[in-house]
This record gives sequence, structure tokens and C-alpha cells, in this order.
Amino acid sequence: MSTARAREPSSSPPPWGGGSARAPAQPTPPPAAVLRTPATSPTSGEVGRRAGLAAVAAVLMLAAGCSRNPRAEDFVPPEDAARAALDAYLKAWAAGDTGDAVPGTDPPVMVADELRADGRTLAGYTILGPTPADAPRCFAVTLKLGNPPAEVRERYVVVGIDPVWVWRYDDYLMLTRWEHAPPRK
Repeated sequence: MSTARAREPSSSPPPWGGGSARAPAQPTPPPAAVLRTPATSPTSGEVGRRAGLAAVAAVLMLAAGCSRNPRAEDFVPPEDAARAALDAYLKAWAAGDTGDAVPGTDPPVMVADELRADGRTLAGYTILGPTPADAPRCFAVTLKLGNPPAEVRERYVVVGIDPVWVWRYDDYLMLTRWEHAPPRK
């Protein structure tokens, strides 16, 4: 007669590589504070309503950010606003202000004009009106310069909405063609 002995569980893996001989660990239940009771669980109507509100909010944000792409025409001021910006710049120059920003303008008017760079003064001017050019909004202007005295006819380009930029046409062309002014002596 043979006596059968009860086999004790071993902590080493079986020889065929099947892993641990112990029984798998049972998952631990979540703490009671995390469990929702039926009284605090959202109903299917609430979940649907929340999902619908989230979808509407996402569509509105997408529509607000991507309504349309800006075009170059969106940055060309109307003719009367462009003329007013040019007039404000020329008045400031005639009054002796040679800064890059024209004081007291709203929206701000910024200037790029090499004519006034070497201390040229402006004794008077006449805006002749819109003129054709390779630019979106261009005006012909007669300038009465001082230091040394001269009368010249120039073109000025006005672009932008806020700020509005006033460029002497030759300076505008140099910028758009990636050129630069000759060095000053």
C-alpha cells in the first residue's frame, strides 16, 4: 500500500515555466468613497445633455477660430481713412515731428520715409489724390521741402488697419523687393 502525501504549494515556478504556482491575486475593490450610489450617478439623459453641450461648445470654438482666412484686402484701409492717416503724418512732419509713430492718432499711424532721414524739413504739402501703383492704396503728393529747399512729387502707400502704415512708395518697393537703401555717408 502506498501512502499519498498531500503536496504543499511551492513558491518556485513549475519546471515547465508556467509562472507562479500560487493562485492569482484578487483585484482590490475601490474605496467606498469612490463608489457612486444610484442617487448621485448621472442619468442617461444628463450624460447625453452634457455630451451635447460639449459638442456644441467644441463646434463654436472651432467656428470662431477658423471662420475664414484673412486676405490681403482685409488690411487695406478705406480711401478716406488712408487719406486721413497720410494727412496726419504730413502735418506731424511739417510741425517738426520725425518719429516713427505719429502722435495723437487712433488707430496708431506708423511711418517709413527716408526723405526726412537727413534732417529734411517739410514746409508744405498738397495731397493730389489716389494714383495707380503696384500697391493696394497709393496717393500722389506734392512736397515743399526745406534744408535744402526743393519741390518734389512723391507717392505714398497706406496699408494696415491697426496700426496704419504710411510708406513713401520707393521705400515700400525696397521692402517688398528685399532691397535696402544705400548706406548714409
